[in-house]
Amino acid sequence: HAPAACPADWPGAVGISFGLYMYNDTATARIEDGVLLHGDSLHVGADTDVFNLTMGASGGNSGNIAFNGAFLVNVIENDTTAQIENGAVIDIGSGLVFDPESYPAKNGSLIVEASDNTLDITVGGGVAISKKTGIGASVGVNVVIRDTQAVIGDLAGDTPSTANGSIT
Repeated sequence: HAPAACPADWPGAVGISFGLYMYNDTATARIEDGVLLHGDSLHVGADTDVFNLTMGASGGNSGNIAFNGAFLVNVIENDTTAQIENGAVIDIGSGLVFDPESYPAKNGSLIVEASDNTLDITVGGGVAISKKTGIGASVGVNVVIRDTQAVIGDLAGDTPSTANGSIT
């Protein structure tokens, strides 16, 4: 149940809003070592799409002193990987992955792509009403960590592979 509001002649008021939100997203498209693949065209694609809206507010009323604030923290960690490993044997024909009229600049027989589209919005507010002193504050912190790779071969940071594959 909601607390009762303090009357305007109350000696003091303090209020705070706190939110900590953590997200961990992984998108992987991988053709592994040892795979034998034949096709007219090949698209290896990984996409991460994140939309985050965080809102927090605090408000108070006092006859003497009032302090109200909001503190919001978002941590988003995305790992997006599209990969053909070293030991895969891939035989691709001359077909196009996309319709040439729809995607004339982004086309081919083999496309390896990874994308991370993250939109992170934080809105915070603190309202303090007082006859003498009112302090309102808000802090919003967004931390976005991304590892996005589109690779034929070893990923960045991996030990080099000795597997022998081919793409023709």
